[in-house]
Amino acid sequence: MYHRQPLVHENIVKLKSVGVEFIEPRREEGKAKIAETQDVVLAVERMLSPKPLAGKRVLITSGATLEAVDPVRVLTTRASGQTGRALAREACRLGASVTLVHSGEAVPGAKNVRVESGEEMREAVMRVLGEGCDVFVSAAAVSDFKVKARPEKMKSGQAVELKLEPAPKIVEEARKRFPSVFVVGFKAETHLEAGELERVGLEFLGRHRLGLVIANDVGRHPMGGTRNEVLLLSRARQPVWVEGRKDFLAQKIVERLCEELKRA
Repeated sequence: MYHRQPLVHENIVKLKSVGVEFIEPRREEGKAKIAETQDVVLAVERMLSPKPLAGKRVLITSGATLEAVDPVRVLTTRASGQTGRALAREACRLGASVTLVHSGEAVPGAKNVRVESGEEMREAVMRVLGEGCDVFVSAAAVSDFKVKARPEKMKSGQAVELKLEPAPKIVEEARKRFPSVFVVGFKAETHLEAGELERVGLEFLGRHRLGLVIANDVGRHPMGGTRNEVLLLSRARQPVWVEGRKDFLAQKIVERLCEELKRA
């Protein structure tokens, strides 16, 4: 590995000291290999793009959580994590220091924290917020319920009753414990008229004192797809509808986030 060569390491340190950027290799099977093309592209975009989020520490949650029922079965949601990962990439590109808490594929440029259950996600979020954070984007579709896992696999072919208990709300706890953090919440509903979705989203924004809410109707645009239509809601601006691929939505959401941070 080139880092082990003293002269190479010394020269890398010198180059970094005068502002030269390095794209670190990926580690695979104990060896250093050239970074993936997408990693290089993101790093170059980050270097060349405006950096409205420079100096900001952004925490993002993404995707689904898994609540064990037994050693084989789980309770989960249909969330794919595409939106959260796209948000992490966009925030990285615009200069933020990003931590992504999730169970999906890693996002280059971000600190990826792996979790599985809702409780693991809650603990990770509170730990990162406690270390210092400016923005918390709660994009994960965390299970609203948890169940006491059985130690052995349930027998098939017979009726089973599961007792579901409400799971703690991560956004609610984060808002109470870290009131200075700018929080972006996501609100998913089904089969609501546009005006009713706006009303529900604004109520959610006010109840948890959020800076920005992203509301959408999963009855019209099922979870897991590559496209979506969302409603951006905040106190200072009129509601805005955005429709398109999830990477485009992420650009618009982060753009709006930057505007809201200027007002905060």
